[in-house]
Amino acid sequence: SYNGCYNYHIPLKNKNTIKVSLTYSDKLHPTYITKSIQVSRKPDVKVDYELTNLSLEESEFIFASEFPFTLVGHPSKQQIKLFTKDNNVLNFPLRGDIVHENVWMIKAYNEQTKLSFFLSWNKPSLIWIYDVEMVLTIGGKPHIEYQGTSLTILHKVKLNSKEPFKVSYKLSLKSMGEPEWDKYYEE
Repeated sequence: SYNGCYNYHIPLKNKNTIKVSLTYSDKLHPTYITKSIQVSRKPDVKVDYELTNLSLEESEFIFASEFPFTLVGHPSKQQIKLFTKDNNVLNFPLRGDIVHENVWMIKAYNEQTKLSFFLSWNKPSLIWIYDVEMVLTIGGKPHIEYQGTSLTILHKVKLNSKEPFKVSYKLSLKSMGEPEWDKYYEE
């Protein structure tokens, strides 16, 4: 079941470990996600933090959203925003990962004067094949336009740290099938 709580252990700079629990609901692809998480340094101490207030060295976040959606980022602001179909806005640090088990892995991180951003197929328990239309806009100009299926999409883009970027998707579920790891998945 996609419903429930997912736990991650996140290493911090001081080498302490905290447990982050993210809970979301799922029908097929829901438009709901928690906007806060619980951080616990001791079993009996829990504090709620908004995602935008986190300053973690490494982090993973679960998201689920009906398509289409738009991902917008600006390196100078050190965050990316996910605009869902119902106009909810979710903020994430640039160094964070946004992961939905059976859909996408989206990584973005700031590396001094450039930002590396790539999309790839995340290892699923079942292959979900989508018809995909994707446009990556950098500095207001289209940079990559892609049409095809989700199984063939893999882009790595180097961006100037001063340029805002936007990635827009339009996806429709085409079919589901058994996974072929060697062909469709890269670590």
